[in-house]
Amino acid sequence: GQPQISPKGSILVHSASSLAFWERSKRTALANIQDNQQVVVYYRNPEKAEQLPQGACLRFYGTCRVVESGPEREAVMNKVVQRELDADKGRTGVAVIIDIARITDLRGAEL
Repeated sequence: GQPQISPKGSILVHSASSLAFWERSKRTALANIQDNQQVVVYYRNPEKAEQLPQGACLRFYGTCRVVESGPEREAVMNKVVQRELDADKGRTGVAVIIDIARITDLRGAEL
């Protein structure tokens, strides 16, 4: 299918080698990652422009998996910003874990 670009207000560091986000809408983005687990997360943080390469714009490449229940889902949910949890009143969302394979700056240089 077609790639899907979605802003994720809940992206977070899950471990030293993984990111995670809370998927509460369960629409196109979830269907796409269930069909193809290869993802790229584009990160931009202007406040860190002096500390990180390329003005703090990075790409994280990895493979994701959906965690619908259990302790790992709970661990992600406990790290999610309150605004995102408030939008998921019934806490029906799922954790999406992204195991990072590589990180690049905008020029493609590996970090």
